[in-house]
Amino acid sequence: MEHDVRSMQPGPELDRQIDEVLFGRTFTEFPRGFCYHNGRGWREAAPYSTTWEGMGLVVEEMQRRGLDVHIDFVTFGRNKLVDCAIIRNGLEMAHLSMMPNAPHAVAMAALLALLALLALRGGEQG
Repeated sequence: MEHDVRSMQPGPELDRQIDEVLFGRTFTEFPRGFCYHNGRGWREAAPYSTTWEGMGLVVEEMQRRGLDVHIDFVTFGRNKLVDCAIIRNGLEMAHLSMMPNAPHAVAMAALLALLALLALRGGEQG
């Protein structure tokens, strides 16, 4: 699964994975795409992997769960790249280097860290 996550591009598929694993939402497939029901109506996944606002929601939830999100911006000439690490109790749970933008890096690192934690807990969420 880690290899699959590392190859995900920013967008609806990655955002849906974040919603399912981080927020515990269940999606239903419709002709126009995947949606979840929030008690008032059907919603698509937030743009976690493509916007700074969406990234902020991921960072806040990760912090609520006791995970630290470290973001470093690296410049090589004209290239501006992002590194992201997810830390829990001093242990690096996930680390992505040389990503093109911060929302994508944070979304992927968060998903990898959460999947690692789920594996350690035997699949239970929370």
